[in-house]
Amino acid sequence: PYTNVLVGQIGLPSALETADVSGNFPFFATSLASSAFQLPMGPGVYVTHSYDKWSLQVAARQSRFGSNYSVNSPWGASVRVSAAPVMNDKLVVPFGFSYSFQDVNSSENLPPIAAAEASGRGLRDLSVSLEAKNRMTGVVDFSPQYKSFLFDSEFYLTQVALLNPSASGDESYLLYGGSASLDWVITGESRAYDVESGTYGDLSASDNESLGFWDLGVRYSYLNLSTGDIPRIEHNVTGSLSWYPLDAIRVGAEYVHAMYHEVTGDSQLGVEGVDDVGNY
Repeated sequence: PYTNVLVGQIGLPSALETADVSGNFPFFATSLASSAFQLPMGPGVYVTHSYDKWSLQVAARQSRFGSNYSVNSPWGASVRVSAAPVMNDKLVVPFGFSYSFQDVNSSENLPPIAAAEASGRGLRDLSVSLEAKNRMTGVVDFSPQYKSFLFDSEFYLTQVALLNPSASGDESYLLYGGSASLDWVITGESRAYDVESGTYGDLSASDNESLGFWDLGVRYSYLNLSTGDIPRIEHNVTGSLSWYPLDAIRVGAEYVHAMYHEVTGDSQLGVEGVDDVGNY
């Protein structure tokens, strides 16, 4: 068994993509769901306990939102359990479950969805869309790797509790999204799975001194905000090609084709009517 305690400026292990701190993550930009439901960093405690092929990660922190920070600032906590029941030289089959809670306290402190990243993908500024009091998110991830091929998938389900019932009488909203990607290390290397973090580690260019290593990835990402007062659905397809001549150098190109829709009608985990708006 191995236990590690970190105290300081931390992030929360709220999902596989946010737990992955690898220097050669296949894509430059995170997925739509990861960007929208991410939690900010802040001072706190992060505890990891791992044994054999499984790991438990628990963290709690206060957050810093712009210039607003005090001991009364909103707090957040999360727990993530990951395991890799199959793990050998050719095949790794890990999965994980995450749950996170974020207090909001005031809509001025934290939008129920992190709008900084999402707005860059054409989503409206959600910081004024909802008067929320807290947010709870559950995530399931599955990321098997066979030799130099890695399949990565996540599904997010978030409940935003409202300070006051909406015009339609709702006391909370359900929002969801997910992503699926396929990554191929063209030069044949495979990523080593790290049981403690429940993620895949870095590749080293020194394994192929003449070429470094080449990485090709494609991802589909989906975000459904079509409940309550947020009539929006967005999905995109991302293609990425990277070359790592040295461990500290990355040369790459990425293309994202995004499509978005406006939704008519109010629904929970469903769409009553969809009007195509366009793509970019």
